[in-house]
Amino acid sequence: MRITRKIYHIWSEANIYTLGSQNDSSIKRKLRNFVFKTVDGNFIVPGRMSELTFNKWGVKNKRFVLLPNLINEKYV
Repeated sequence: MRITRKIYHIWSEANIYTLGSQNDSSIKRKLRNFVFKTVDGNFIVPGRMSELTFNKWGVKNKRFVLLPNLINEKYV
């Protein structure tokens, strides 16, 4: 589903094992499915766990781009 003529990418650190993911509801599922279906660009994720989570949520045939978190905590 296209909202505009632009291509939308999404960054997500989705993790099926977080408390927020485990406390699921039909409203959250519908909203999540709507948002993820409107993304026609890349799914930018920090690691394999996010890919596995999206597959578990039924988000298939998307292009995942792996961009791990590279924050050097020494300078934070």
